[in-house]
This record gives sequence, C-alpha cells and structure tokens, in this order.
Amino acid sequence: MFRDLTYALLDLVYPPQCLVCRAKLLSRPSAPGLCPSLRSGLPFDRPSLRSGLPFGRPSFHSGLCLFCLGRIHYNTPPFCLKCSRPLAPLNPYAHCRDCLTKEPAFDFAWCACLYDDLLKSLIHQFKYNQGTFLRHLFHHFIISFIKTYHLDTQQF
Repeated sequence: MFRDLTYALLDLVYPPQCLVCRAKLLSRPSAPGLCPSLRSGLPFDRPSLRSGLPFGRPSFHSGLCLFCLGRIHYNTPPFCLKCSRPLAPLNPYAHCRDCLTKEPAFDFAWCACLYDDLLKSLIHQFKYNQGTFLRHLFHHFIISFIKTYHLDTQQF
C-alpha cells in the first residue's frame, strides 16, 4: 500500500514518459501510453500493433509506449547459427558469409533484436544513463528469443 502511494506521488511529480518518443505513459503496466505518432484517435491495442511483437507484449512497464515497442525489429529466421546475423531467405548455408570465410573468435552469439537506431538508443541509455530498469525489457527479449527458437542453453 505504501509502495503504491509512493509510486503514485512520483508519477504525479515526474510523469512517466516513453524513452524514445517522450509521449506520456500511464503508470499502470497494462497501459500502453499515448504516442504522438498515433494521436489520430486510433486505439493502441490494435491487433496490427500486437502482431508486430513476435515475443508478445511485456507484462511489465517497459518504459516504452506500445507504438515504439512495436518499432523494435526482432531477429527472425533465417539467421546465422554462429553470429545470429540475418540471412537471405534462400541461403543454402546455416552460416553467414563472414562466419564461413573467417572463423569468429567466439563459439556462438545470439541477438534477439536487430541493432538499429532505436535499439542503439536503448542500449546507450542502459549503459550510460543509469537506465538499469531496461534490464527487464532486454531480459524479456532474450528469454523469449531462446524459448521461441528452442535454442540450446546447455552450451554455456
């Protein structure tokens, strides 16, 4: 009860904002927030936005509005089994050209999301702007990626 009151007061003084577009977020974890790109009155919980989230919508307050969460590009098959780079759809090999021509210095690497400007910004906030709360969002991406594609975690 005291914790809820504390969070309510903090939300009143420092309203939560989307980390990407700075739109106001509602304090409840289930509320996706208001994004300036969708102010035309369209509902946020449209199936078309949900379908852009292959790992499902996080069940916690991620710090992102649903629109920005839907803009994250997820790594989907086919991808290189060594470095996890995206492969061409009809690639006959299980590895990318770089891994075939030069053996990487690591055994394997997985990436749940493609490294673009949006993800680069989130990682920068996580590393340099005390955005450690983003660990929950990154954790969700990684665990969902491993479960979705049945990756062998016993290799570690």
